[in-house]
Amino acid sequence: MSVYDASLNIPAVFATCDQLRNAKSWVAQLYDDEPRPTLSGSESLRSALLTKIEEAAKEASSDGWDGPGSIAVRDGSSDRAAVFVSLLPLDMGVKADISVTPSGSLSFEWADGTKNQLAILVSGERSISFAAYRPEGRTHGSFTFSSRQIPQEILFAIQKWKEVASA
Repeated sequence: MSVYDASLNIPAVFATCDQLRNAKSWVAQLYDDEPRPTLSGSESLRSALLTKIEEAAKEASSDGWDGPGSIAVRDGSSDRAAVFVSLLPLDMGVKADISVTPSGSLSFEWADGTKNQLAILVSGERSISFAAYRPEGRTHGSFTFSSRQIPQEILFAIQKWKEVASA
């Protein structure tokens, strides 16, 4: 794959898009080194979100973490929140505030002023809920959460939040 470019006096490398896509590291592809895993911007952001989830869950790992009556993070909530992050549109992940509710669910919240707010709660009971406050009104709902897709109603609420925030 390498050829010699006499004008530069260094090896020049030509690779197809498929070769680069399948390489673990484009740097390794250039220098024929052992592949080094690299994080793309999206992988790095998702990793940061997963770290936020872990930190929030660790803080709320036992009952009473937020005072009398608060419940520890429910079993499976962190795993389902990680699945949610993997399905979440990347531009929304940047703006997400992640916390644990006193009822033991993980909460993702976005606010663009007081008239454009969105909260999505992921619980250990295979459910996902949302509440959206927009200039034209409020909406909310609760759905069964599979690991394959975010419910359409929640995707619609995310899209509407983005539209209002960018206006």
